[in-house]
Amino acid sequence: MRSAEPRDRAAPEEVSLDAEIAEFVRATAQSSNLNLGAMALAEALNFARPALDNTPLPVGCEDRWVDIGRARDIRVRLYFPTERNGALPVLMHLHGGGFVGGTVEMDDARCIAFAEQSQCLVASVDYPLAPEHRLPEAIEQAFSVWQWIGASATELGIDPGRMAVSGSSAGGHLAIGLCLLAREHGAPQPILQLLTYPVVDPKMDSGSYVDFANGPFLTRSRMAWYWEQYVGAAQPPGQLLSPLSGSLAGLPPALVITAQYDVLRDEGESYAKALDQAGVRASVFRHGGMIHGFLAVTPCHREAVSALAECTEALKHAFAGSAGKLGKGLEK
Repeated sequence: MRSAEPRDRAAPEEVSLDAEIAEFVRATAQSSNLNLGAMALAEALNFARPALDNTPLPVGCEDRWVDIGRARDIRVRLYFPTERNGALPVLMHLHGGGFVGGTVEMDDARCIAFAEQSQCLVASVDYPLAPEHRLPEAIEQAFSVWQWIGASATELGIDPGRMAVSGSSAGGHLAIGLCLLAREHGAPQPILQLLTYPVVDPKMDSGSYVDFANGPFLTRSRMAWYWEQYVGAAQPPGQLLSPLSGSLAGLPPALVITAQYDVLRDEGESYAKALDQAGVRASVFRHGGMIHGFLAVTPCHREAVSALAECTEALKHAFAGSAGKLGKGLEK
């Protein structure tokens, strides 16, 4: 892994993309720079929610429709490892998509890898999307699924004492919110937060937001539109909106993956630092030359392979009862 060290904030950071990533950025520049705020909402949502191919359910997976006491059941895709030896640990996964898009299907390959390499059951949640379902609904429904998984241990063949949560981008925000709700309600906490380039801070005023406001790939204006759809005009719950606005004491250990050229980089690293200051073990791996979403958009790139290995190793340590061994990462 190439790790880009934190730098002096006096000068803007120059972008020097990895060659493969640079080609992807060039190919997607037109769509990345679209101003969704200038579109009619229906048109913008159609763009943010592209139709998926009718792909078959991956081998070893099944979809469950879970009744969580809401108007509609929620779909949870279960990924089982090929070999099952006793009660399995669990990873509950929350996909990205800017709160307004994304599906469980988009992370099939990653969830299969987690299940096989970490020997766990992965439960990927098809949570409700904004703006039809605004904050805190997706977090609350994710928490309900978390409770359902723990209560279904016998049926699913799992160990409810070894459950972790992962989230990518917007899904990272939901994963953090789930941990906050578990703390609030005195419910069992995940044994690990596994966060890949998470959305954390609605203020959008970090150094990486300044340096990479116009990209590459994810821009400040696109994030502002995502936040607008997610939050709306109502006054949302404080720390569920902004995790850094309150105490993080009592939350689970965390592994945070960030990308060097990502507007979300600094807030993900700030979250890890705030956890550490609250007495919670947290490690950060920053991947040099990378952009937001690099695990999804270039899954075969050496940095994506490295990041996946960091995640699976952290999961294996957590499931074995040694969550302190999260890897050194950056010195925060």
